[in-house]
Amino acid sequence: MDQTAFAAVRAAQADVFTRAQALRCGMSASQAATAIKAGQWKQVAGKGFVLAGESIGPEQGAWAATLSVPNSIVWGPSAIKLWRPEAPIPAVGAIWVAKPGRYRSRYRIAVRAIRIPVQDIANYRGLSVQSEPGALIDSLAILAGPDADSLFAWSLSRDLVSPPALDEMIAARARRRGVRRLKTYAAMARSGAGSAAELRFHLILKQNGIDSWQANVRVRLPNGVTARVDVLFAKQKLVIEVDGWQAHGTKTAFQKDRARQNELVAAGYQVLRFTWEDITAHPDHCAHRVIRALAARA
Repeated sequence: MDQTAFAAVRAAQADVFTRAQALRCGMSASQAATAIKAGQWKQVAGKGFVLAGESIGPEQGAWAATLSVPNSIVWGPSAIKLWRPEAPIPAVGAIWVAKPGRYRSRYRIAVRAIRIPVQDIANYRGLSVQSEPGALIDSLAILAGPDADSLFAWSLSRDLVSPPALDEMIAARARRRGVRRLKTYAAMARSGAGSAAELRFHLILKQNGIDSWQANVRVRLPNGVTARVDVLFAKQKLVIEVDGWQAHGTKTAFQKDRARQNELVAAGYQVLRFTWEDITAHPDHCAHRVIRALAARA
């Protein structure tokens, strides 16, 4: 076997190779079968393998998928994991690729029968990958509801999505799955959420069926002062304040915020505060706390 040629193949494909490529480098069919049976090769997805001891990540999965499905494009959530490894994409166990027509899915490969416009395809270290904007929008459309919500809030906090961009993508995907959800996200982006933390909190309320609230409204207090609050349940006189990535920012802002809260309490409002950690790490606790407060003030 030509080890130099075999090493070159792997190096060009993030350590991934196929059985056919190994045979072209001089390995016999029986040697390949022995390598697989003995665990010397690890299957990544479809026809793609790596040598035992090599790591398997999003890039290896993408190479395995495109080698297994010729002329396919790494798509949606799998594309986002290449462009933005830190994105909150769930580990679904499958690599998503797009290719027009009918094609049978293989081990750990999900094939979407769609054509990606040429302008929406980019090169990532030798791979044909859906561009980041298109992959983000398609991921928002097809991920499970809570996962899509988390990705949307994460994207909004990094200025990766905006109402105009969503509108443009919606128009281009008029007949695709998930358009209704994308329209909802576009409306939410216009709803006045002042931060990603507030948007995430709005999602928590919606997901738990908590309604009859207003976002970013002004409350006139008995002393004539008008206070803006993040979320208001007017009937129950319940106010929710959401602290984002950095609460208050300065000592002056902290003092002003606490004075405003005292005025609200003196006027008969109950004020609940939730931090970014509360919202992202303990969303169920946040929802239950609001539900209990509403019940107590009914």
